[in-house]
Amino acid sequence: MRPYEIIVNHHERGILQEPTPPVERFLLFLNTHTDSTDSSPLNIQDETLNFERRLNILFKQSVNLNPTNKVLFDNIIGAVSYIKSAYDDKLRRTGEPSYMHPLRVLVRGLAELPSEGPQNMSTLGVSLLSCILHDAKEDFKDFSISLLQGPGEDVHQLLPSHSEVPYLLHLTPGEKRLLDMQIEACTIPPDIDNSLPSLKTTAIQINHLLDMSIQISEEFRPFAAYQTLLVKIRDRVDNVCTHYERGSEDDGKKLRKKLLETILYFSDLEIEALCYSRKAELTLPERRVSAVALCRSLINAEGYNKLFLPQIEEYRKNSPSNIFQIPSTQ
Repeated sequence: MRPYEIIVNHHERGILQEPTPPVERFLLFLNTHTDSTDSSPLNIQDETLNFERRLNILFKQSVNLNPTNKVLFDNIIGAVSYIKSAYDDKLRRTGEPSYMHPLRVLVRGLAELPSEGPQNMSTLGVSLLSCILHDAKEDFKDFSISLLQGPGEDVHQLLPSHSEVPYLLHLTPGEKRLLDMQIEACTIPPDIDNSLPSLKTTAIQINHLLDMSIQISEEFRPFAAYQTLLVKIRDRVDNVCTHYERGSEDDGKKLRKKLLETILYFSDLEIEALCYSRKAELTLPERRVSAVALCRSLINAEGYNKLFLPQIEEYRKNSPSNIFQIPSTQ
């Protein structure tokens, strides 16, 4: 059994999905460089391009399963283009482009497309857009999805625009309403007191998300509420996997705090997601994303090093130059 296929006994038996991108790519974003910094931007750039190529292939394979998905295809292309333009050259604390985070969240959503029936395709399409845009209200001033006046009543523009070419989404009124609610559910409430302890603010955010999921379930269907919670779970999984600062000498205390916070607050969230999936009469795959399971595994393994040790050793052995060092949490 590979390290990330860890069986967990948290309320129900589940198995962690393989990290995305694959371990050999994934590891490059979990490192503190010990060599010359001159090589860092080039390696990050190369691996970013490799990931985007894989994303493009996966995306086309997923969408092409149903030839009627041209609107879904165009919408995701528009949202991805918008995110890349809006973030421009901004970097995450990991040293990678900021837009890589929403793209990885998107990949986890794309992986579920083949298993869902056509009756859920509209909701899935909106939820994939939410994967891409879940941080937009927090990260971009005056972000909006505005209806364009013209021949197509379902054409919306992502604003503010950072290009002469408009970024468009084709959404029915119901899809637009669901997208707005999902993004709002994943956004920190604007009236939150920033002076509160971090655990308190996280609790407020989770309660806000759960309240919004109830509204979404009532206005749409339990399946839509389930997908809304999945967006947040995918988001947290990627944030946990990249919870370190490039070049820092952190001893792992920050990571451990993040892991315990996730276990504390995302346990109830994942239970609620399971309840919505049952109301929607879904058959869940045996291998599914669990932020709580990932965090428990990282704690038990004492960090990234031991959890992914075989992959780390194999990658370093085959790497042309041993310049990457995964941060230890011991």
